[in-house]
Amino acid sequence: MMNVRKLLLIGISAFMVTAVSSCSNKKNHNEIENAITKPQYTNVIVAENKDENIKIYGVNKKELAKIEDREKFSQILYTNKDSTFVYLMKDKENEKKNNIKILSNNVEDTINNFFWASDLNMSPNGGKIAYRTFKREEIDSIEGLTLYDTNKNISIKFDSKVTISGNLYTWINEKEILYYGVDSDTEKKGIYKYNTETKKENVYLENMDGYCMYFMYFDNKLLVLSSNRDKDNLYIYNNGQKLLLSNKVNKIYKGIYDKYRKIIYIIASDLDSEATLYKIDTEKNFMERLTYDLPEKVDENGGIGVSSDGLVYYCGFTSLNDNSNDVFMYNPEDNSNNLISVNPSKYHIFTSN
Repeated sequence: MMNVRKLLLIGISAFMVTAVSSCSNKKNHNEIENAITKPQYTNVIVAENKDENIKIYGVNKKELAKIEDREKFSQILYTNKDSTFVYLMKDKENEKKNNIKILSNNVEDTINNFFWASDLNMSPNGGKIAYRTFKREEIDSIEGLTLYDTNKNISIKFDSKVTISGNLYTWINEKEILYYGVDSDTEKKGIYKYNTETKKENVYLENMDGYCMYFMYFDNKLLVLSSNRDKDNLYIYNNGQKLLLSNKVNKIYKGIYDKYRKIIYIIASDLDSEATLYKIDTEKNFMERLTYDLPEKVDENGGIGVSSDGLVYYCGFTSLNDNSNDVFMYNPEDNSNNLISVNPSKYHIFTSN
């Protein structure tokens, strides 16, 4: 009888431990240990937000080929090389909230320990993400920057003295992230670097010409748009030296670096025009405008992507109706802009890391 009682007690204890562990996990994320089916995306994809679900298309030169229908999301980060996929989605129980869904290492992980998250940024190989969180709907309820390990499904300790400005942050490798802000101790503004392994923070770039409005890291260099009173300057910083590219660009909405051809493409506005597509040759240090009449206007919120063969995909408007956009492809070989979507809709471009 004693043995039976012992077995019962052991069984009940094991059940309680498992139950407590499961409840604890649900506070921050839910893991599904079963094998998951990962998407088969091309290097550049087009998301069409028209119906109940979002249609995802792969791109092949001037053609769009449907890949799948997926539950609605506002942002995708993914890397085909390491098969990591991150979706920013509305919460099913409360549409005012959202959550982050991660598919990695045959595990589905949902992060929901916040009210609202935005501006997801992924490390080059997909092992880390960074994002901003808010306690409520109000913008002044911001909680700051969160770093997360997608392989281990855990938050990363982030000991920073810097008040980060908006979404000005980006990973430069699997352990280091850059961000622009003000040091709370020294009150110095600049771009800072944080190492997630050593937990050390140091200044990466200071003494910029005014306030940083945008920056992009590429090949150990920085593309920086700074504003000083009524002056806006676009620089390339390289080993302590800076090169002025333009003093007309006043806002950059999105940018991407084609590392194989050493070309940066940006969607930006200047003193004379609305959102436009530009090319920056980082070897010749030359900047060129690429769009004029077709499309009539580039969609500043439509995203941008570069395929492995160097074709650039973006969204634009062919009429004054800003509710529907089209998908365009810029071909650097003949310097042409090509309309590739059949009908106007609500498109957005995403690209693999």
